[in-house]
Amino acid sequence: MTIDLRSVLSFVVLSFVWGSSFILIKKGLIAFDFVELGALRISISFLAFLPFFIKFFKEIDWKNWKYYLLVGLTGPGIPAFLYAIAQTEISSASTGVLNSLSPIFTLLIGFLFFKSGFQWSKFIGVIVGFIGAILLILLGKENAVGGQLWYSLFIIIGTIMYALNVNIVKSKFQNMKPIHLTTASFMSIGFPFFLYCILSDIPHKVVQHEYGLYSFLIIVLLALMGTVLALIMYYKLVQRTNAVFASSVAYTMPLVAIFWGFIDGEPITSYHFIGLVLILLGIYIIKK
Repeated sequence: MTIDLRSVLSFVVLSFVWGSSFILIKKGLIAFDFVELGALRISISFLAFLPFFIKFFKEIDWKNWKYYLLVGLTGPGIPAFLYAIAQTEISSASTGVLNSLSPIFTLLIGFLFFKSGFQWSKFIGVIVGFIGAILLILLGKENAVGGQLWYSLFIIIGTIMYALNVNIVKSKFQNMKPIHLTTASFMSIGFPFFLYCILSDIPHKVVQHEYGLYSFLIIVLLALMGTVLALIMYYKLVQRTNAVFASSVAYTMPLVAIFWGFIDGEPITSYHFIGLVLILLGIYIIKK
């Protein structure tokens, strides 16, 4: 495992980009339902990767198309819908807490199904970081938990898929260029969603809905930054470090939510600082 300055910088950028995704999803849901939002997010990413598909077509080993499909479905595919439907009923803060389950599931799935070595130090780091995330969100913000909490099951399923995704990337595509992998995965899943976006009511909403254009542009930003660029960086981080360290970005994402909350006038309490210390301690333990 190599954790150098480049890996740390990638970690920080991913934390900010993905930590901002919750508020972008919330704004996208103003004009579109969760199915439309998920389909738009995938379709826009699919179109963004078309030039790379043309350029790198001969360099990609298409014999692994089944794994590309699996990477696409478990990474940018199904979770895009799961997170969107969850945020129709529960707060973005609750989503941030549950998203911190990703490193735990990454460690467990890697140990159970991918023969990755189990280390108590990593497991302890995961637990410490998860406790910090709980304190940061549940106790650090007023009214953090809201809505129908059984919708949180969608987030839990999403984090399991993310954990499966990162273990597949680490075990099957360790030496594959991230741009090749993301291109192949989106080409495997993107076209049906693109066709749906064209034939559905989405074009009409963009033009006719009061906030249609606004929500559409938000989803474009979410797709290009939170999906296209972030996934390339993320897969590269997985290759350079390990699955557990890379997935620990889920711990620092709530910090970005606190930042947006501060900008929006939300109170900052001592629990934020306690949570921050525990999160950083958990990441340090995993790193060591």
